[in-house]
Amino acid sequence: MTYELPGLRIPQLLGRRAELDGLVRDLAEKATPDHISVVAPRYFGKSVLIQALAERFGAPESYYRVVINWDLRHNTPEDDRSFQIALAKALDKCLLEIGNDSYHDYLQDTEGDPAGTISDVVDSLAADGTRILILLDDFDCLASQPRISKNLWDYLRSLAQKEHLRFVLSSRRRLRECIPNRDGRTSDFWNIFTNVVTLKPFSSIDLDEFLGPISDAGLHVDASGKQAIVDWTGGIPVLAARLCGDILTCNPAALIDQPFVGSRGDQIVGDAWMQDTLTLLWDDCGKEVQGDLLDIAGDSLVVSRLPPIRQQLLLDRGYIVRDGGAYRAQCRFMQQFAAGHEVRSRDFRDLFKDPETELRSLNTLLQLRLSSVAGGDPDTRSYIEHAIDGLARGQRTALTSIRSIAEQALSVAWEVECPNNVMPAAMQQQITQAWEAGGGGMGPDVLQRLNDKNVRRRILRVAAGDQGRTKVTRKVSRPMMLLIDYLNNLGNYGQHMTDIPAAQETPVDVSFCAGACWSAIELLKRMSEDLN
Repeated sequence: MTYELPGLRIPQLLGRRAELDGLVRDLAEKATPDHISVVAPRYFGKSVLIQALAERFGAPESYYRVVINWDLRHNTPEDDRSFQIALAKALDKCLLEIGNDSYHDYLQDTEGDPAGTISDVVDSLAADGTRILILLDDFDCLASQPRISKNLWDYLRSLAQKEHLRFVLSSRRRLRECIPNRDGRTSDFWNIFTNVVTLKPFSSIDLDEFLGPISDAGLHVDASGKQAIVDWTGGIPVLAARLCGDILTCNPAALIDQPFVGSRGDQIVGDAWMQDTLTLLWDDCGKEVQGDLLDIAGDSLVVSRLPPIRQQLLLDRGYIVRDGGAYRAQCRFMQQFAAGHEVRSRDFRDLFKDPETELRSLNTLLQLRLSSVAGGDPDTRSYIEHAIDGLARGQRTALTSIRSIAEQALSVAWEVECPNNVMPAAMQQQITQAWEAGGGGMGPDVLQRLNDKNVRRRILRVAAGDQGRTKVTRKVSRPMMLLIDYLNNLGNYGQHMTDIPAAQETPVDVSFCAGACWSAIELLKRMSEDLN
């Protein structure tokens, strides 16, 4: 085997044997096999592991007769039906490969009901004892599509209930966190993935196996050389592959020690491939971790002053390591990249000199503003992150997350003011007076409609002191309700955009959508201040 870098094909598995064996055991050796979620940052080997799993079960007479390995990053359906049609075709392809053409015409019918067709075929195969494994790699790409609805997740939940079918999904975030809208997160599909496999930097055992091609070439890596590889790469698979590949091909001496590894690290840290890869790893970190990396690059003692949760994030990504009772910086490739990534002062006019620069600048400003807001509801923050991420993919994508932000904030506010859906007496009196006076959009049945989101919003708006009324809410302020109302209206607009062909809709520019994201961040800040 050699050291392959990500490209046109997925590299072969080196290391991760414990994770692979664990997946096989949980999928095939348990009395009731698991549905499994594989979670890891970019370039940590999710796709490599998924492919190895597909190969393990792809052998004849394996536990799973049908194995669907779907790379969603390079083949991403745009809506529910497109996904179902593609899944039907993938199932047909796998069946043909094992010599079963009984369902070919049925599964290729794109005009009928692909969801029902898949369910019927799965049931028929189960009757014959045929087990099916569905591997959905880079699930984030599917989840971020604005036209993918909760209906699809509920449909996949119904498939998952079938005894002879199992799912394995890989993603950069926990599955529920991948979903950009509140409605989608309510699906019971996410509850079935109780087995979560989190990929971290290479362990010592992983690295021993990873160094196999070097040993096979008749070279010896001593203890100092092995430690140097870890110190340069942080145990991040893609960086380890680049460094070890260079060591293998540079005609080294028989002994690979610390000085030799250091010389090769210095040689390749500035090349184009390494800089591009480090940029992608950097972008995947988020502004908070990026700030920590900038601080660590200048002073490794900063690590000891970070909150435990921030230390854990850096540890899980290979950027720090435990050293006795403390932590120290690790991954010299990223340290050197961070040290050269300082923000230089420039004319603010340059931030908006052209559409591409404006988009990049607004995205950065929004992320920095969000990172500066402490506290607030975690789910609301997550939806805002999705909206900001969507800004780079297109205005439609950004706006579709706004309604979820407004609905989640409203839900939190309502629970604070009316726990267990019980309205305090002072608020009831205020609302009764409001509808008797013909204000607030109230009616005589308002107290019987407390489960209606629109009713809740109007009640809280009135109770918070709308139109000069006395404020009777305990915590929710009028500014907070104004922001919820504003974002609710924008959210409705964003949701309906997906129902209108792009050629017919009224276009909105990036500044419009960035303004919505900025207002969402201000709502989060207000929630943190009002609700504590």
